[in-house]
Amino acid sequence: MLKKLWAAVATGAVAASLFVGMPPAAKAAVDVYTTPGYHTVNGREWKTVCSQYSTIITRCRADIRSDVTWTFNNLTYTPTTHRAWGTNPLANPGFFTSEGRRWVTSCNDQWTGPNGCRSLIWDAQHEKWVFNNLVKLTSTPFPPSSFNTETGRFATQYATTRLNLWRSDTGENHSGVIERGTAVTPTGTITAGRAKVSVNGATSWVTAKYLDITRPKPEPVPTKPDAGNTGGSSDSGSLGSGFLTTTQYATTTLKIWNAATGTGSNGVIRTGSAVQTTGVVDSGRAEIALNGSKRWLTAEYLTTTRPNNGPGPGPGGIGSGDKSLNRGWSSGLHMVNMNATKVVRHVWAVYPDIKTMYGWARRTTPDHPAGRAVDIMIPRWNTPAGNRTGWEMARFYRAHADHFGISYIIFDQQIWSVRYDSRGWRKMADRGNNTANHKDHLHVNTYDDRRSVSTFSQPGMDDLDDIEVHDYGDIEGHDHGDIDLHDLGDVDMDELGDIDVEENFE
Repeated sequence: MLKKLWAAVATGAVAASLFVGMPPAAKAAVDVYTTPGYHTVNGREWKTVCSQYSTIITRCRADIRSDVTWTFNNLTYTPTTHRAWGTNPLANPGFFTSEGRRWVTSCNDQWTGPNGCRSLIWDAQHEKWVFNNLVKLTSTPFPPSSFNTETGRFATQYATTRLNLWRSDTGENHSGVIERGTAVTPTGTITAGRAKVSVNGATSWVTAKYLDITRPKPEPVPTKPDAGNTGGSSDSGSLGSGFLTTTQYATTTLKIWNAATGTGSNGVIRTGSAVQTTGVVDSGRAEIALNGSKRWLTAEYLTTTRPNNGPGPGPGGIGSGDKSLNRGWSSGLHMVNMNATKVVRHVWAVYPDIKTMYGWARRTTPDHPAGRAVDIMIPRWNTPAGNRTGWEMARFYRAHADHFGISYIIFDQQIWSVRYDSRGWRKMADRGNNTANHKDHLHVNTYDDRRSVSTFSQPGMDDLDDIEVHDYGDIEGHDHGDIDLHDLGDVDMDELGDIDVEENFE
Protein backbone atom coordinates (compact mmCIF):
# COMPACT_ATOMS: atom_id res chain seq x y z
CA MET A 1 0.00 0.00 0.00
CA LEU A 2 2.86 2.40 0.80
CA LYS A 3 4.29 1.85 -2.65
CA LYS A 4 0.96 2.98 -4.06
CA LEU A 5 1.13 6.03 -1.82
CA TRP A 6 4.68 6.87 -2.84
CA ALA A 7 3.85 6.55 -6.52
CA ALA A 8 1.00 8.98 -6.05
CA VAL A 9 3.10 11.70 -4.40
CA ALA A 10 6.53 11.24 -5.97
CA THR A 11 6.00 13.79 -8.72
CA GLY A 12 4.82 16.40 -6.27
CA ALA A 13 7.17 15.72 -3.35
CA VAL A 14 9.42 18.73 -3.95
CA ALA A 15 6.49 21.09 -4.32
CA ALA A 16 4.83 19.53 -1.29
CA SER A 17 7.83 20.41 0.85
CA LEU A 18 6.90 24.05 0.50
CA PHE A 19 3.88 23.43 2.73
CA VAL A 20 4.38 22.73 6.46
CA GLY A 21 0.70 21.84 6.72
CA MET A 22 -2.40 21.72 4.63
CA PRO A 23 -3.61 25.27 3.91
CA PRO A 24 -6.78 26.14 5.81
CA ALA A 25 -9.88 25.51 3.79
CA ALA A 26 -12.10 28.47 3.09
CA LYS A 27 -15.68 28.35 4.20
CA ALA A 28 -17.24 26.83 1.12
CA ALA A 29 -20.09 24.56 0.24
CA VAL A 30 -17.65 21.94 -1.01
CA ASP A 31 -14.81 20.08 0.68
CA VAL A 32 -12.04 20.42 -1.91
CA TYR A 33 -10.07 17.60 -0.29
CA THR A 34 -12.69 14.85 -0.70
CA THR A 35 -15.03 16.06 -3.45
CA PRO A 36 -13.99 14.99 -6.97
CA GLY A 37 -13.84 17.66 -9.66
CA TYR A 38 -12.53 21.17 -10.26
CA HIS A 39 -13.16 23.84 -7.61
CA THR A 40 -12.34 27.51 -7.09
CA VAL A 41 -11.87 28.64 -3.48
CA ASN A 42 -10.48 32.04 -2.46
CA GLY A 43 -9.45 32.63 -6.04
CA ARG A 44 -7.36 29.45 -6.20
CA GLU A 45 -8.11 26.57 -8.56
CA TRP A 46 -8.25 23.04 -7.16
CA LYS A 47 -8.47 19.65 -8.82
CA THR A 48 -9.56 16.63 -6.79
CA VAL A 49 -9.45 13.04 -7.98
CA CYS A 50 -10.74 10.15 -5.84
CA SER A 51 -10.03 6.46 -6.37
CA GLN A 52 -10.07 3.17 -4.49
CA TYR A 53 -6.99 2.72 -2.29
CA SER A 54 -8.33 -0.71 -1.38
CA THR A 55 -11.64 -2.49 -1.73
CA ILE A 56 -13.13 -0.46 1.15
CA ILE A 57 -10.89 2.62 1.45
CA THR A 58 -11.24 5.66 -0.82
CA ARG A 59 -8.31 8.03 -1.34
CA CYS A 60 -8.66 11.54 -2.73
CA ARG A 61 -5.74 13.52 -4.15
CA ALA A 62 -6.03 17.29 -4.16
CA ASP A 63 -3.84 19.42 -6.48
CA ILE A 64 -3.71 23.20 -6.59
CA ARG A 65 -2.89 25.27 -9.67
CA SER A 66 0.44 27.05 -9.47
CA ASP A 67 0.95 29.33 -12.46
CA VAL A 68 0.30 27.00 -15.39
CA THR A 69 0.92 23.65 -13.64
CA TRP A 70 -0.97 21.54 -11.11
CA THR A 71 0.96 21.00 -7.86
CA PHE A 72 0.29 18.21 -5.36
CA ASN A 73 -1.28 19.49 -2.12
CA ASN A 74 -2.35 16.46 -0.06
CA LEU A 75 -4.03 13.08 0.10
CA THR A 76 -7.15 12.50 2.19
CA TYR A 77 -8.60 9.08 2.95
CA THR A 78 -12.34 9.18 3.53
CA PRO A 79 -13.76 7.84 6.83
CA THR A 80 -13.67 4.11 7.44
CA THR A 81 -13.09 1.80 10.39
CA HIS A 82 -9.65 1.49 11.90
CA ARG A 83 -9.92 -2.25 11.47
CA ALA A 84 -9.93 -1.75 7.70
CA TRP A 85 -6.41 -0.32 7.96
CA GLY A 86 -4.98 -3.04 10.18
CA THR A 87 -1.30 -2.33 10.88
CA ASN A 88 -0.86 0.09 7.99
CA PRO A 89 1.42 2.85 9.38
CA LEU A 90 -0.68 5.59 7.79
CA ALA A 91 -3.40 4.83 10.36
CA ASN A 92 -1.21 3.91 13.34
CA PRO A 93 0.93 6.38 15.30
CA GLY A 94 4.71 6.18 15.20
CA PHE A 95 7.78 6.63 13.01
CA PHE A 96 8.46 4.46 9.95
CA THR A 97 10.56 4.37 6.80
CA SER A 98 9.28 3.82 3.27
CA GLU A 99 11.24 3.98 0.02
CA GLY A 100 14.18 5.34 1.99
CA ARG A 101 12.18 8.30 3.33
CA ARG A 102 11.40 8.97 7.01
CA TRP A 103 7.74 9.25 7.95
CA VAL A 104 5.75 9.84 11.11
CA THR A 105 2.05 9.35 11.79
CA SER A 106 0.23 11.19 14.58
CA CYS A 107 -3.35 10.33 15.54
CA ASN A 108 -6.00 12.26 17.50
CA ASP A 109 -3.68 15.22 17.85
CA GLN A 110 -4.26 18.97 18.04
CA TRP A 111 -4.34 19.18 14.24
CA THR A 112 -6.50 16.21 13.26
CA GLY A 113 -8.90 16.32 16.18
CA PRO A 114 -10.55 13.04 17.24
CA ASN A 115 -10.76 10.07 14.86
CA GLY A 116 -8.03 11.11 12.50
CA CYS A 117 -4.39 10.35 11.69
CA ARG A 118 -2.00 12.57 9.75
CA SER A 119 1.28 11.48 8.20
CA LEU A 120 4.26 13.74 7.66
CA ILE A 121 7.39 13.12 5.62
CA TRP A 122 10.85 14.41 6.46
CA ASP A 123 12.10 16.98 3.92
CA ALA A 124 15.87 16.59 4.16
CA GLN A 125 16.53 19.55 1.87
CA HIS A 126 14.67 22.02 4.08
CA GLU A 127 15.15 19.96 7.29
CA LYS A 128 11.56 19.97 8.41
CA TRP A 129 8.52 17.72 8.68
CA VAL A 130 6.02 18.25 5.86
CA PHE A 131 2.36 17.27 5.92
CA ASN A 132 1.45 14.64 3.32
CA ASN A 133 -1.88 12.93 4.03
CA LEU A 134 -4.86 12.66 6.35
CA VAL A 135 -6.66 9.42 7.24
CA LYS A 136 -10.19 9.91 8.52
CA LEU A 137 -11.59 7.17 10.75
CA THR A 138 -14.96 6.39 12.28
CA SER A 139 -13.21 5.69 15.61
CA THR A 140 -9.67 5.15 16.90
CA PRO A 141 -8.21 3.08 19.75
CA PHE A 142 -5.57 5.71 20.50
CA PRO A 143 -5.29 8.32 23.27
CA PRO A 144 -5.05 12.04 22.41
CA SER A 145 -1.56 12.96 21.25
CA SER A 146 0.38 16.00 20.14
CA PHE A 147 3.24 15.87 17.62
CA ASN A 148 5.56 18.89 17.48
CA THR A 149 6.77 19.45 13.91
CA GLU A 150 9.54 21.77 15.18
CA THR A 151 11.13 19.32 17.62
CA GLY A 152 10.04 16.15 15.83
CA ARG A 153 8.79 14.67 19.09
CA PHE A 154 5.50 13.64 20.60
CA ALA A 155 4.42 15.79 23.55
CA THR A 156 4.39 14.52 27.13
CA GLN A 157 1.44 12.35 28.15
CA TYR A 158 0.16 11.44 31.61
CA ALA A 159 -1.16 8.29 33.23
CA THR A 160 -4.85 8.75 34.09
CA THR A 161 -4.74 5.84 36.57
CA ARG A 162 -2.17 3.52 38.16
CA LEU A 163 -0.54 1.51 35.35
CA ASN A 164 1.66 -1.54 34.95
CA LEU A 165 4.93 -1.02 33.06
CA TRP A 166 5.19 -3.87 30.56
CA ARG A 167 8.48 -5.11 29.12
CA SER A 168 7.03 -5.56 25.63
CA ASP A 169 3.95 -4.84 23.55
CA THR A 170 2.61 -8.33 24.30
CA GLY A 171 3.00 -10.81 27.11
CA GLU A 172 2.61 -10.49 30.86
CA ASN A 173 6.12 -9.58 32.06
CA HIS A 174 6.15 -6.21 33.79
CA SER A 175 8.85 -4.19 35.48
CA GLY A 176 6.82 -2.10 37.91
CA VAL A 177 4.04 0.46 38.03
CA ILE A 178 3.58 4.19 37.61
CA GLU A 179 1.12 6.22 39.63
CA ARG A 180 -1.77 8.29 38.34
CA GLY A 181 -0.46 11.61 37.00
CA THR A 182 3.01 10.29 36.12
CA ALA A 183 4.49 11.99 33.04
CA VAL A 184 5.74 9.75 30.23
CA THR A 185 7.43 10.55 26.94
CA PRO A 186 5.66 8.71 24.11
CA THR A 187 7.60 7.36 21.15
CA GLY A 188 4.45 7.41 19.05
CA THR A 189 4.35 3.64 18.67
CA ILE A 190 1.18 1.82 19.73
CA THR A 191 0.87 -1.93 19.23
CA ALA A 192 -1.83 -4.32 20.47
CA GLY A 193 -3.30 -1.59 22.67
CA ARG A 194 0.02 -0.76 24.38
CA ALA A 195 2.02 2.44 23.90
CA LYS A 196 5.81 2.47 23.85
CA VAL A 197 6.97 5.22 26.21
CA SER A 198 10.03 6.45 28.05
CA VAL A 199 9.76 6.69 31.83
CA ASN A 200 12.75 8.26 33.61
CA GLY A 201 14.92 7.39 30.63
CA ALA A 202 13.85 3.74 30.48
CA THR A 203 11.69 2.32 27.71
CA SER A 204 8.50 0.50 28.70
CA TRP A 205 5.02 -0.23 27.41
CA VAL A 206 1.77 0.90 29.03
CA THR A 207 -1.91 0.46 28.15
CA ALA A 208 -2.45 3.27 25.66
CA LYS A 209 -6.05 4.16 26.47
CA TYR A 210 -5.07 5.33 29.97
CA LEU A 211 -2.79 8.07 28.66
CA ASP A 212 -3.81 11.67 28.03
CA ILE A 213 -2.05 14.89 27.08
CA THR A 214 -3.76 16.63 30.03
CA ARG A 215 -2.39 15.95 33.51
CA PRO A 216 -5.19 14.60 35.75
CA LYS A 217 -6.14 16.52 38.86
CA PRO A 218 -4.45 15.29 42.04
CA GLU A 219 -6.62 12.88 43.99
CA PRO A 220 -6.91 13.69 47.72
CA VAL A 221 -6.01 10.68 49.83
CA PRO A 222 -8.69 9.54 52.33
CA THR A 223 -7.77 10.14 55.96
CA LYS A 224 -7.06 6.49 56.67
CA PRO A 225 -3.62 5.18 57.66
CA ASP A 226 -3.91 2.20 55.32
CA ALA A 227 -5.98 3.67 52.49
CA GLY A 228 -3.16 4.37 50.08
CA ASN A 229 -2.56 0.96 48.59
CA THR A 230 -4.62 0.81 45.40
CA GLY A 231 -2.29 -1.17 43.23
CA GLY A 232 -3.07 -4.36 41.42
CA SER A 233 -0.88 -7.20 40.29
CA SER A 234 -0.95 -8.90 36.93
CA ASP A 235 0.96 -12.01 38.02
CA SER A 236 -0.40 -15.41 36.97
CA GLY A 237 -3.04 -13.92 34.71
CA SER A 238 -4.44 -11.57 37.37
CA LEU A 239 -5.51 -8.23 35.96
CA GLY A 240 -5.29 -6.12 39.12
CA SER A 241 -7.85 -3.39 39.68
CA GLY A 242 -6.50 -0.15 38.23
CA PHE A 243 -8.27 -0.29 34.89
CA LEU A 244 -11.64 0.32 33.28
CA THR A 245 -13.65 -2.12 31.21
CA THR A 246 -16.19 -1.85 28.42
CA THR A 247 -19.30 -4.00 28.16
CA GLN A 248 -19.53 -5.96 24.93
CA TYR A 249 -21.72 -8.84 23.85
CA ALA A 250 -21.00 -12.17 22.17
CA THR A 251 -22.69 -12.43 18.78
CA THR A 252 -22.29 -16.22 18.80
CA THR A 253 -21.12 -18.94 21.18
CA LEU A 254 -17.40 -18.36 21.77
CA LYS A 255 -14.58 -20.34 23.31
CA ILE A 256 -12.87 -18.71 26.29
CA TRP A 257 -9.18 -18.80 25.38
CA ASN A 258 -6.47 -18.89 28.05
CA ALA A 259 -4.11 -16.67 26.05
CA ALA A 260 -4.00 -14.43 22.99
CA THR A 261 -2.48 -17.31 21.04
CA GLY A 262 -2.61 -21.07 21.33
CA THR A 263 -5.39 -23.61 21.63
CA GLY A 264 -5.87 -23.77 25.40
CA SER A 265 -9.44 -22.90 26.38
CA ASN A 266 -11.61 -22.96 29.47
CA GLY A 267 -15.32 -23.08 28.74
CA VAL A 268 -17.54 -21.00 26.45
CA ILE A 269 -19.49 -17.74 26.41
CA ARG A 270 -23.03 -18.09 25.08
CA THR A 271 -24.61 -15.91 22.41
CA GLY A 272 -25.82 -12.61 23.85
CA SER A 273 -23.69 -12.85 27.00
CA ALA A 274 -22.19 -9.61 28.30
CA VAL A 275 -18.43 -9.55 28.84
CA GLN A 276 -16.03 -6.91 30.16
CA THR A 277 -13.30 -6.08 27.64
CA THR A 278 -10.08 -4.29 28.64
CA GLY A 279 -9.38 -2.70 25.26
CA VAL A 280 -6.41 -4.94 24.48
CA VAL A 281 -6.60 -6.87 21.20
CA ASP A 282 -3.82 -9.28 20.27
CA SER A 283 -3.67 -11.79 17.40
CA GLY A 284 -7.36 -11.26 16.70
CA ARG A 285 -8.41 -11.99 20.27
CA ALA A 286 -9.83 -9.47 22.73
CA GLU A 287 -8.72 -9.53 26.35
CA ILE A 288 -11.56 -9.73 28.87
CA ALA A 289 -11.77 -9.57 32.65
CA LEU A 290 -13.39 -12.70 34.03
CA ASN A 291 -13.56 -13.06 37.82
CA GLY A 292 -10.38 -11.03 38.19
CA SER A 293 -8.39 -13.04 35.62
CA LYS A 294 -7.33 -12.46 32.04
CA ARG A 295 -9.10 -14.45 29.40
CA TRP A 296 -9.52 -13.97 25.66
CA LEU A 297 -12.34 -14.12 23.10
CA THR A 298 -12.25 -13.83 19.32
CA ALA A 299 -12.61 -10.08 18.84
CA GLU A 300 -14.59 -10.03 15.60
CA TYR A 301 -17.54 -11.78 17.30
CA LEU A 302 -17.95 -9.09 19.97
CA THR A 303 -20.17 -6.04 19.66
CA THR A 304 -21.09 -3.07 21.82
CA THR A 305 -24.74 -3.42 20.81
CA ARG A 306 -26.90 -5.77 22.87
CA PRO A 307 -28.21 -8.58 20.63
CA ASN A 308 -31.96 -8.79 20.11
CA ASN A 309 -32.08 -12.10 21.96
CA GLY A 310 -30.37 -10.65 25.04
CA PRO A 311 -32.29 -9.82 28.22
CA GLY A 312 -34.30 -6.63 27.97
CA PRO A 313 -35.07 -3.98 30.58
CA GLY A 314 -36.50 -5.14 33.88
CA PRO A 315 -39.96 -4.33 35.27
CA GLY A 316 -40.93 -0.68 34.89
CA GLY A 317 -38.45 -0.17 32.03
CA ILE A 318 -35.42 0.10 34.32
CA GLY A 319 -32.35 -2.10 34.57
CA SER A 320 -30.72 -4.62 32.28
CA GLY A 321 -33.13 -7.43 33.12
CA ASP A 322 -30.11 -9.73 33.33
CA LYS A 323 -30.76 -11.82 36.46
CA SER A 324 -27.37 -13.50 36.11
CA LEU A 325 -25.98 -10.35 37.76
CA ASN A 326 -27.56 -11.49 41.04
CA ARG A 327 -24.82 -13.86 42.14
CA GLY A 328 -24.84 -15.58 45.52
CA TRP A 329 -26.92 -13.61 48.03
CA SER A 330 -27.03 -10.56 45.74
CA SER A 331 -30.41 -9.18 44.72
CA GLY A 332 -31.96 -6.37 42.70
CA LEU A 333 -28.91 -5.89 40.48
CA HIS A 334 -30.88 -6.60 37.30
CA MET A 335 -33.16 -3.66 38.14
CA VAL A 336 -30.65 -0.83 38.58
CA ASN A 337 -30.10 1.83 35.93
CA MET A 338 -27.50 1.65 33.17
CA ASN A 339 -24.89 3.59 35.16
CA ALA A 340 -25.24 1.35 38.19
CA THR A 341 -25.23 -1.73 35.94
CA LYS A 342 -21.88 -0.60 34.57
CA VAL A 343 -20.53 -0.51 38.15
CA VAL A 344 -21.95 -3.97 38.89
CA ARG A 345 -20.45 -5.57 35.80
CA HIS A 346 -17.07 -3.98 36.53
CA VAL A 347 -17.07 -5.23 40.13
CA TRP A 348 -17.93 -8.80 39.13
CA ALA A 349 -15.24 -8.79 36.45
CA VAL A 350 -12.41 -7.12 38.36
CA TYR A 351 -12.88 -7.83 42.07
CA PRO A 352 -13.27 -11.61 42.54
CA ASP A 353 -13.25 -11.29 46.36
CA ILE A 354 -16.58 -9.49 46.26
CA LYS A 355 -19.38 -12.03 46.65
CA THR A 356 -22.46 -9.94 47.50
CA MET A 357 -24.01 -6.72 46.18
CA TYR A 358 -27.47 -5.18 46.52
CA GLY A 359 -29.25 -2.93 44.04
CA TRP A 360 -32.96 -2.18 43.73
CA ALA A 361 -35.04 -2.73 46.89
CA ARG A 362 -38.52 -1.76 48.16
CA ARG A 363 -37.46 0.89 50.67
CA THR A 364 -38.51 4.38 51.69
CA THR A 365 -35.24 6.09 50.82
CA PRO A 366 -35.07 7.25 47.19
CA ASP A 367 -31.86 5.81 45.77
CA HIS A 368 -32.33 2.04 45.93
CA PRO A 369 -36.03 2.08 44.95
CA ALA A 370 -35.09 4.36 42.04
CA GLY A 371 -32.51 1.83 40.86
CA ARG A 372 -29.55 4.18 40.98
CA ALA A 373 -27.59 2.77 43.95
CA VAL A 374 -25.41 -0.28 44.56
CA ASP A 375 -24.17 -1.55 47.93
CA ILE A 376 -20.94 -3.51 47.61
CA MET A 377 -20.38 -5.72 50.66
CA ILE A 378 -16.70 -5.86 51.67
CA PRO A 379 -15.44 -9.28 52.82
CA ARG A 380 -13.49 -9.22 56.11
CA TRP A 381 -14.30 -5.54 56.34
CA ASN A 382 -13.09 -5.33 59.97
CA THR A 383 -9.52 -6.37 59.08
CA PRO A 384 -6.76 -4.13 57.61
CA ALA A 385 -6.90 -6.11 54.36
CA GLY A 386 -10.67 -5.71 54.07
CA ASN A 387 -10.48 -2.00 54.80
CA ARG A 388 -7.79 -1.63 52.12
CA THR A 389 -10.05 -3.39 49.62
CA GLY A 390 -12.88 -0.99 50.42
CA TRP A 391 -10.69 2.08 50.04
CA GLU A 392 -9.11 0.74 46.88
CA MET A 393 -12.55 0.47 45.33
CA ALA A 394 -13.76 3.80 46.73
CA ARG A 395 -10.77 5.66 45.32
CA PHE A 396 -10.99 3.91 41.96
CA TYR A 397 -14.67 4.68 41.44
CA ARG A 398 -14.17 8.25 42.57
CA ALA A 399 -11.34 8.67 40.04
CA HIS A 400 -13.62 7.32 37.30
CA ALA A 401 -16.91 8.83 38.42
CA ASP A 402 -17.50 10.37 34.99
CA HIS A 403 -17.06 7.02 33.27
CA PHE A 404 -19.59 5.29 35.54
CA GLY A 405 -21.99 8.22 35.99
CA ILE A 406 -21.42 8.26 39.77
CA SER A 407 -22.85 11.10 41.88
CA TYR A 408 -21.51 10.18 45.31
CA ILE A 409 -19.78 7.39 47.27
CA ILE A 410 -19.94 6.49 50.98
CA PHE A 411 -17.46 4.22 52.75
CA ASP A 412 -15.93 3.89 56.20
CA GLN A 413 -18.04 6.74 57.64
CA GLN A 414 -16.80 9.14 54.94
CA ILE A 415 -18.56 10.60 51.92
CA TRP A 416 -17.37 12.03 48.63
CA SER A 417 -19.65 13.64 46.05
CA VAL A 418 -19.31 15.22 42.64
CA ARG A 419 -21.11 18.27 43.96
CA TYR A 420 -18.48 18.87 46.63
CA ASP A 421 -15.50 17.30 44.88
CA SER A 422 -13.12 20.05 46.04
CA ARG A 423 -13.74 19.04 49.67
CA GLY A 424 -12.55 15.48 49.10
CA TRP A 425 -13.59 12.76 51.52
CA ARG A 426 -15.62 14.19 54.42
CA LYS A 427 -16.28 12.66 57.82
CA MET A 428 -19.88 11.68 58.54
CA ALA A 429 -21.67 11.67 61.88
CA ASP A 430 -21.73 8.44 63.87
CA ARG A 431 -24.96 6.58 63.07
CA GLY A 432 -24.57 4.01 65.80
CA ASN A 433 -23.27 0.82 64.15
CA ASN A 434 -20.90 -0.46 61.49
CA THR A 435 -23.52 -0.99 58.80
CA ALA A 436 -25.14 2.41 59.22
CA ASN A 437 -21.66 3.97 59.20
CA HIS A 438 -20.86 2.12 55.97
CA LYS A 439 -17.91 0.31 57.53
CA ASP A 440 -18.85 -3.04 56.00
CA HIS A 441 -19.98 -1.89 52.57
CA LEU A 442 -19.40 0.65 49.86
CA HIS A 443 -22.45 2.65 48.77
CA VAL A 444 -22.16 3.86 45.16
CA ASN A 445 -24.87 6.20 43.94
CA THR A 446 -25.28 7.06 40.26
CA TYR A 447 -27.10 9.64 38.21
CA ASP A 448 -30.31 8.62 36.48
CA ASP A 449 -29.65 7.55 32.92
CA ARG A 450 -31.85 8.19 29.91
CA ARG A 451 -33.94 5.11 30.53
CA SER A 452 -37.23 5.79 32.35
CA VAL A 453 -37.01 5.47 36.12
CA SER A 454 -39.76 4.15 38.41
CA THR A 455 -39.96 4.01 42.19
CA PHE A 456 -41.82 0.69 41.88
CA SER A 457 -44.56 1.84 44.24
CA GLN A 458 -47.30 0.49 41.97
CA PRO A 459 -49.35 -2.37 43.45
CA GLY A 460 -49.87 -5.67 41.72
CA MET A 461 -46.45 -5.99 40.03
CA ASP A 462 -46.31 -9.77 40.31
CA ASP A 463 -43.07 -10.02 38.38
CA LEU A 464 -41.29 -8.35 41.29
CA ASP A 465 -42.24 -11.07 43.77
CA ASP A 466 -39.30 -13.27 42.84
CA ILE A 467 -36.90 -10.67 44.21
CA GLU A 468 -35.93 -11.59 47.73
CA VAL A 469 -34.72 -8.45 49.51
CA HIS A 470 -32.64 -9.61 52.45
CA ASP A 471 -32.13 -7.71 55.64
CA TYR A 472 -28.36 -7.99 55.89
CA GLY A 473 -28.53 -9.37 59.44
CA ASP A 474 -30.40 -12.43 58.17
CA ILE A 475 -27.54 -13.58 55.96
CA GLU A 476 -25.53 -16.19 57.77
CA GLY A 477 -21.79 -15.65 57.80
CA HIS A 478 -21.80 -12.13 56.36
CA ASP A 479 -21.72 -10.39 59.75
CA HIS A 480 -23.55 -7.30 58.57
CA GLY A 481 -25.45 -6.68 61.81
CA ASP A 482 -29.17 -6.63 62.37
CA ILE A 483 -29.85 -3.32 60.67
CA ASP A 484 -31.28 -3.01 57.19
CA LEU A 485 -28.98 -0.34 55.82
CA HIS A 486 -31.43 0.66 53.09
CA ASP A 487 -33.35 2.61 55.73
CA LEU A 488 -30.30 4.26 57.24
CA GLY A 489 -29.29 7.36 55.41
CA ASP A 490 -28.62 6.31 51.84
CA VAL A 491 -30.57 9.42 50.85
CA ASP A 492 -29.12 11.33 47.94
CA MET A 493 -28.36 14.60 49.70
CA ASP A 494 -28.04 16.38 46.40
CA GLU A 495 -31.75 15.72 45.78
CA LEU A 496 -32.97 17.59 48.86
CA GLY A 497 -33.18 21.06 47.42
CA ASP A 498 -30.94 24.04 48.12
CA ILE A 499 -30.25 23.16 51.75
CA ASP A 500 -26.63 22.15 52.16
CA VAL A 501 -27.44 19.02 54.14
CA GLU A 502 -23.94 17.67 53.58
CA GLU A 503 -22.57 20.35 55.90
CA ASN A 504 -23.95 18.21 58.73
CA PHE A 505 -21.36 15.56 57.94
CA GLU A 506 -18.41 17.79 58.77
